[in-house]
Amino acid sequence: MSFETWKIVTSVSAVQVLSECVFFAQGIFASEEKSHEETELDWIRICVPLFYAVTRHISEACWRWIIGGYGGRVTTILGITTVAVSVIAASCQEILAGNVAYVVLGGIGMGLVRLQIKLMKLHSGTAEWKLMGTGVSGIGLSLWPLIACLFIRKLGPKYALLVLSGITLHAVPLALLVKPKAIIACEEDEPQNPDEGITTVSITPAVPETLPSLEQYRMAYQLIEYDSYVVRPPYYVEVLPGIPEESECESDHDQDEENQTAVVLNAEESGVGVNGGVRQEERHGRESHLQEKTRDINLKGIDVLPKGVELTPFTYSLFVANVLLRLGDQFGVAVVISILPVFASQLLPGLRVEETAFLVSLCGFSRTLTELPLVALYQKSGKSQFVFLGGPFFASAGLYLTWISRTLDAMTLASFGLGIGSGAASAALQVLTPRECPRISDAADIVVGVALLATIPLTRIFILKNAIQACFLMAAWIYAAAAITSGFNFRRRT
Repeated sequence: MSFETWKIVTSVSAVQVLSECVFFAQGIFASEEKSHEETELDWIRICVPLFYAVTRHISEACWRWIIGGYGGRVTTILGITTVAVSVIAASCQEILAGNVAYVVLGGIGMGLVRLQIKLMKLHSGTAEWKLMGTGVSGIGLSLWPLIACLFIRKLGPKYALLVLSGITLHAVPLALLVKPKAIIACEEDEPQNPDEGITTVSITPAVPETLPSLEQYRMAYQLIEYDSYVVRPPYYVEVLPGIPEESECESDHDQDEENQTAVVLNAEESGVGVNGGVRQEERHGRESHLQEKTRDINLKGIDVLPKGVELTPFTYSLFVANVLLRLGDQFGVAVVISILPVFASQLLPGLRVEETAFLVSLCGFSRTLTELPLVALYQKSGKSQFVFLGGPFFASAGLYLTWISRTLDAMTLASFGLGIGSGAASAALQVLTPRECPRISDAADIVVGVALLATIPLTRIFILKNAIQACFLMAAWIYAAAAITSGFNFRRRT
């Protein structure tokens, strides 16, 4: 793996992992406050990660519309700094409103960072990003709860936030040093799989090489803003609107060649002479056709193809599966990082901070242990049926085990099972969303944000009725719906 890719993976993963670690500290803080004095506002402290996820998803789509693209190093550094400042502000406040302000500010900053993350994924190489990004994030989710536990134990939850925010700032110089390669060929990124519409291509720059590498991608994606092109994902060719089937493209090309041959034969049979003007027009037409063909090949190389196919029920159903997987993943992370410590402290009042951190760390470790082999298996064989069908159901089973846990041993086993299911579902999500159309991605982000926002009042009702376990059931139902929708897609496909 190249040093440039390491810088990219480290810089973008650090912000996500550390922000989630901060939410773990927030969850510990909320559990301690709730154990001291129960009030009707406890649900706000518990729903801190949900507020963050809502703001991040919605702000990401809004930032792309405001900036008109994916931003650059300046916007990335601004987002990282915003996340760090929001954590510092949260560590210095005493009132509950400060937590809400921190969540909103941190979500806005993370939405700005994720714009550049999407662009960096294209530069770093799909295969390398999936494996190394998964590994770095998984190690962070496994180790950072324990490290945060040390800070919380020695300094307390509030000052631990201050230390973690300072560590988050180390991603700023990394973002300054990142210089992604211009365009990376993807002969080894994805195996050719005719069932999923994946083709191996050699990428050729679609714009003059004198421009900076990031500008090449920005100019290509400007075509999308005018509704002329959409990004072609590496999975089913019917997934996103405007993506023609390869067989249709081949048949159209063959039909054009037959028509041209028929015209030439008719001209020769009729004895019509071709003068110099006609030959010049034909030469000009060939050159124009060659230029258009070269442009289409270049755009195809960076996964951009012209529109031409209407939406199908398969497209809608797979989009719904994508949204459900993303919603389940975000809600699952919120459950593990914030709601699980509160639930554990409520169920076992004498539970120590170290034991709570171990539960979260065990979940992150089992998630990584499951996600890495599944992603590697998919890259090698291209088989995703098991990932799509098994992952969400395993996650639902883990959440159900957490719901019925009444002892520390049962909760430990449930955390391990929840991590396995969450890792499998996250692997399925990586298969679906590495190269989405920006408009489809924005729509999915807004849908996920609104859905998470709708779960906050339900969480308040459940917690006030001393039924916090319903949060686990809610995430389990989301994963189950994603698995059923994915199974429906594969049945339609076969």
